Amino acid sequence: MTSHRTAKRCLGAVSFAGKPNPLILGITLALFSTLAAAADEDKADAAPAKAEGDSSLATVTVTAERRATDVQKTAVAVSAIGESQLQERGVHTLADLAGQAAGLTLPSPYLNQQYVFIRGIGNSRPAGNPSVGVYIDDVYIARQFGNAFANLPDIERIEVLRGPQGSLYGQNTSSGAIKIISRDPSDAFHGSLDVAGGNLGTVETKAHVSGALVPNILSASLAVAHRRNDGYFHNDTLDKDVNRFDTSQARAKLLFKPNDQLRFDLAVDEADDNSDNAVGTPINRGLSDRHTLAGWDTRTDQKNGGISLRASDELDDHLTLKSITAWRRIKDDQPWDSDGLPISEGIFKFQQYINQRQFSQEFQLLGDYGNFDFVTGATAFREHFNFDRVTSTKAGSNWQVTRSWNEKESYGVFGQLHYKVTDAFGITGGLRYSREQHTLDADAYASDAHRDLLARQFSVEGIDQRNHAVTPKLTLDYTFQPGLFTYFTIAKGETSGGWNPAPAGSLALATVPIDPEEVISYEWGVKSTAFDNRVQNNIALFYNDYRNYQTNLTNPTINNNVVLGSVLTNVDKAHTYGAELETSIRFTPALQTNFSVSYLRTKFDQFLKSGTTAADYTGNELPFAPHLTLNANAVYDIRVPGGDLRLNGTAKYSSKYYSGPENTYATPAQTLVDLGGFYTPSGSQLTFSLTVKNLFDRTYETPSVYSYSYNTQRQWLAGVRYDF
Repeated sequence: MTSHRTAKRCLGAVSFAGKPNPLILGITLALFSTLAAAADEDKADAAPAKAEGDSSLATVTVTAERRATDVQKTAVAVSAIGESQLQERGVHTLADLAGQAAGLTLPSPYLNQQYVFIRGIGNSRPAGNPSVGVYIDDVYIARQFGNAFANLPDIERIEVLRGPQGSLYGQNTSSGAIKIISRDPSDAFHGSLDVAGGNLGTVETKAHVSGALVPNILSASLAVAHRRNDGYFHNDTLDKDVNRFDTSQARAKLLFKPNDQLRFDLAVDEADDNSDNAVGTPINRGLSDRHTLAGWDTRTDQKNGGISLRASDELDDHLTLKSITAWRRIKDDQPWDSDGLPISEGIFKFQQYINQRQFSQEFQLLGDYGNFDFVTGATAFREHFNFDRVTSTKAGSNWQVTRSWNEKESYGVFGQLHYKVTDAFGITGGLRYSREQHTLDADAYASDAHRDLLARQFSVEGIDQRNHAVTPKLTLDYTFQPGLFTYFTIAKGETSGGWNPAPAGSLALATVPIDPEEVISYEWGVKSTAFDNRVQNNIALFYNDYRNYQTNLTNPTINNNVVLGSVLTNVDKAHTYGAELETSIRFTPALQTNFSVSYLRTKFDQFLKSGTTAADYTGNELPFAPHLTLNANAVYDIRVPGGDLRLNGTAKYSSKYYSGPENTYATPAQTLVDLGGFYTPSGSQLTFSLTVKNLFDRTYETPSVYSYSYNTQRQWLAGVRYDF
């Protein structure tokens, strides 16, 4: 066993337990094609221009560094999922991004909110600060409540940035960021209408229209979507299907361009969510898979959305000034049933009420002077987060009301400059200074089934925590040839601190501060294009060193105070390391494949901080960090009688991973296969589709303290799309 673990720790190991290591095999093939790129690029300069219908891969443009760049020449580990890929792979929520990008883990069972982990780091408490920032059109989404929706038909692409992004994106991007980018309105009138239905009572409708209101000056777009199903669990107590999805969304955009230098983008979006909070199958009750006895109706009543105004002014040929002003809010009434039992037997159930509002302002100045380019700016962010919870324990005989009022103010200045020392060699330096203040008012009361406020248990007012951070970044990049680019980055990231937003009736818990989580990251990457741009390989090796890692502890003693319950707090030291490979191959104009593999190892180096007493998990693995993930996708276009057929297939594998630092409960290894077919009759604006997720109807059981959760069974969806 010791030698097995030693072998797995070695990134250079060729096999694990006698089996071929798919990561090393993949990297070996990638390096082979990378070396072949040298010979290939020498010939490319003399090659004639390519005809239409050739086998070259398309150029992918990303904005990971706040400006449009070719992904193959960007010194960031970034994956981009385009509009057609989102449609063909059935991406309706963030959870559907699983298997679409290396290093990305999406473990949440809740359909309307998603925990996001990149390279083993994230946050599984939606009320806490995330370690992966989610952005919609450059506007930061502060909380994981309601972050899961990605179903609107105007989404142009989603970018997944891996590794700390502190210098350009600030705090709460210590392990990466997800950028959801919607399409701008256009002068040309066009649109689409989608209608689909499937098993589990699934119904989906989507529509998008865009066009000019005043030609060449003012254009607008509107996107709407509704998706619902009947649920994939059956509640034997309530005699109905539960764990259902029911969401409506809309986004309207205006683009005003009074001249060629100046533009204003106004966007308004809203989501109305009545999905169920997921319930599980209670342990030791002999129930079949995906059956529950939960006594509460866990239907949510959530509304979230906002308004943003982006302004851009090209001051001259070299400088552009940008402003992003945004206001967003979440109002949510959420029932949670953690044990899956009837009310008369319930162990832990609660109802929480959320009222969150945020305002943000960002200014950017971008410059491009040939040998060097830069982006610099300033940010301001303010959030009000009111969080009330009514908890029922001991079969409904014990009730408690906890309330908290959280405020956060954050300010930052940043800059990043890239200088080309030579045509091949470049240096990037970035730096951000951030200052934030968290203020908490909270109280707790004994209560009853009517939720009356009875005896007060504690009250605190005006306690605050202030932090400041400096997050630098240094990158060296070198272009050996047009098809061979490499970089090395050292960067620091940070996740905000603050307070437990849901203090469970304990003065000690309410006054336990959460320190910012810090990481120093080292990353080496190679991006290659070979065989006349038919093959692209992107490799990243990384090591992350964490301090004040944020996690949950149960009943710890902190500064001589016993804190009962689950407590979000800090542990001392942890590290992660691994490797990622993403490969795209265009075999013919009709056939393209994409493949990714991620290898990850994590460890708590020193679990308990000074002054903290609890179970010591030093040496354990970090939660939500699978050792190995594999993803493969193929798209094949076929000319058939009467039209064109596109076939899309995806296979995803994830090794097991733990859901807590104690390494007791594990999500098992999973293999899932999805298929899709899209038929367009010749000369028609219609596209008929049939997609199937979990083709082989695999069932995977994940245990927790009180219940089991399961993945969704096989789902099929048949639809038609009309483009005009």
